[in-house]
Amino acid sequence: MIRALKTLAIIYLVLLVLVAGLMRSSLNDHWFLTFVLFAPRWVAFLPLVILFPWTWLYHKRLALGYLVHAAIIVFFLLDYQLPLNKPKSVAAEWTLNVLSCNVGGGELDMDGIVQLIEERQIDVLLLQECNHSKAEPLFEKLNWNRQQAPHIVIASPLELGELDVLAWQPADDHKVAAAIGCQLSWPEKESCYLASIHLPTFRPALERLQNFDTELGPDSISEQGDIYRSVVEELANQINEINVPILIGGDFNVPCESVFFTDYWDGFQNSFNLAGTGFGYTKYTRFHGIRIDHVLADQRWTILDCEIGPDLGGDHRPVIVQLARDLAL
Repeated sequence: MIRALKTLAIIYLVLLVLVAGLMRSSLNDHWFLTFVLFAPRWVAFLPLVILFPWTWLYHKRLALGYLVHAAIIVFFLLDYQLPLNKPKSVAAEWTLNVLSCNVGGGELDMDGIVQLIEERQIDVLLLQECNHSKAEPLFEKLNWNRQQAPHIVIASPLELGELDVLAWQPADDHKVAAAIGCQLSWPEKESCYLASIHLPTFRPALERLQNFDTELGPDSISEQGDIYRSVVEELANQINEINVPILIGGDFNVPCESVFFTDYWDGFQNSFNLAGTGFGYTKYTRFHGIRIDHVLADQRWTILDCEIGPDLGGDHRPVIVQLARDLAL
């Protein structure tokens, strides 16, 4: 029995290492690994729930070895973050507080978001799926400047420059922006560039596989990947032309391990990866959470803090970031 339990522990460990490695490799644009990235990752704990108590009955020291399995699941599969790179102090010329959130998928808690903005002293709002019926009452309360392209918003009490449409969603019956940007002017400080984005979703293709459509599901994920790349390449080309400090926030619709993310944004700092704590889920379904909303900054910023905010009435949670800008950089 002990020999059998050791064999199972080794097989389980090898599978966890293999899956974790593939999920973070350049191969994860394959349809199956893309599906795994979006699937409920907590299922990796299920063998542990069975094997640990069973092993404890026969060999307590061997059972403690499952702490290694648990650590791999928590830190490499579930991507639990520790703020190891969070600066303890920084000599900053000025700081900026940013809130990014997809406010679709429910009824926006207007009083809740206004209270959150006031409590966290937010300077910049980057909103997605925020149509005019949601935006008008919110900004009447705030009395802020804003730039909006139907469902994407950049807002601030500070001065905003002209609106740029940085990328479009795939062609359909009506043209919809996938990303907008504008300059932010801070009194007596240099300007910076803000981008609010809402990239294409893999959801319809993933739902086909979830419904066991093994004939069309894999092709749907591959086709959606090509569409996603076409939009993000258009956006990245525009971003690369900007020569002032840049902040990008919004619904990327992919986790940060995906090559659909790393191929384009590895040169930017991911706020939650550097200064967040926990799993950082921003999108919730009935079965699990996943982090697909991100706030990125170029290397001219220092990420001071990042946290996931409270439920504002939708199926996404806000990302709240504090950044510092040192004019010497």
